Amino acid sequence: NHQIDVLEKHTETINKLTAVVEALTVVARRNGK
Repeated sequence: NHQIDVLEKHTETINKLTAVVEALTVVARRNGK
């Protein structure tokens, strides 16, 4: 199903963005101390 493929790609992208945001948050906390 095409819609499911698109949804899975979006989920993958969101997961990657979330990981990047978490990494930046960790770095920001480290720099804040």
